[in-house]
Amino acid sequence: MAFVLRFFSPIFPDLYAHPQDHFALDNCVVNTPVNSKASLGALCGLGYPYQRGYPSNGSLAPAHGEIFDEVYFGDFAHQDLIGQYYFDPEPPLGKLIIASGEWLYGWWRATFEQASGSYADLGFTPFGFRIMGVLFGSLVIPLLYLLALRLWPNRLFAAAAALLACFDGMFFVQSRIGMIDIFPIFFILLAYWVFHLHLDSPTRRSSIASLLATGVVLGLAIADGSGHGLPAALVVRDIYMGLRMAMDRDFKIIRTMEKLNHIIHRGRLTTKFVSLFYGELETGGILIYSNAGHNYPFLLKGNRIEYLQNGGPVFGPTPDATYTRGFAKLDPGDLLCLYS
Repeated sequence: MAFVLRFFSPIFPDLYAHPQDHFALDNCVVNTPVNSKASLGALCGLGYPYQRGYPSNGSLAPAHGEIFDEVYFGDFAHQDLIGQYYFDPEPPLGKLIIASGEWLYGWWRATFEQASGSYADLGFTPFGFRIMGVLFGSLVIPLLYLLALRLWPNRLFAAAAALLACFDGMFFVQSRIGMIDIFPIFFILLAYWVFHLHLDSPTRRSSIASLLATGVVLGLAIADGSGHGLPAALVVRDIYMGLRMAMDRDFKIIRTMEKLNHIIHRGRLTTKFVSLFYGELETGGILIYSNAGHNYPFLLKGNRIEYLQNGGPVFGPTPDATYTRGFAKLDPGDLLCLYS
């Protein structure tokens, strides 16, 4: 049931379009753009365009009606398949799983639909980058049933837990779109279940095997979730506390940036990095700042744009990074834009 609901949704009653004829159910949207060139056709189930693209330089943007971070992860997965470099701080496992769905759908189209082209290009469609999320999201439901049964051996309790998860709105959406959030949920639940099997192991051999399996599954969960949650929160905490201490002790801005870089480098809570723009605005409108690898803020002064570029690299990768400070004058009517 979980798979059918996710695979075939959205299901539309046709009584609004043809109330006098029938009340058929349909999961297809007709007369809708089906590609980046806005050719009209029908899209069904997972291929449904959640939002209509808008013309941009002769193409639609987003090309497939993507929502949220689908615009990134589906594209990144395709780039993994074709060996194209891209920059993304997210962990790779989730994108590789999405890429496998794109490749498999491309193989299906080439084998059974006689489509021509590489598997990577043929599978780079909404169905291709959403199908693995549907499979993993559907598997979460029976997995949650088994875990609940381990926690309390009552089938009614386990069925209620699985049923609530099956129809939870947020979980339903996350398990049928091309994003990576559903994969760590699956692996974390699987790790809990395997660990409970380990606790109830009847023999020494099964105990060792289940313990090794727990380690492997936990590794997959961490590989898909690193850079999120607690590690990221701890890094933000370190930055916040470092800034507070520097301000309390009246550190100069360059020393503050170097201290923060050392803190992040020594923390080893994540393999990633931190970008930061730090500035001090004086009463006369003078802005003293330093930029650690962040998007350049800019100062709009009438018809002139001034980018605030002075600083250095992002915090973390190298302990001996050096930073410079910059100055900018804010006059009445100027606009300072900082963004991420």
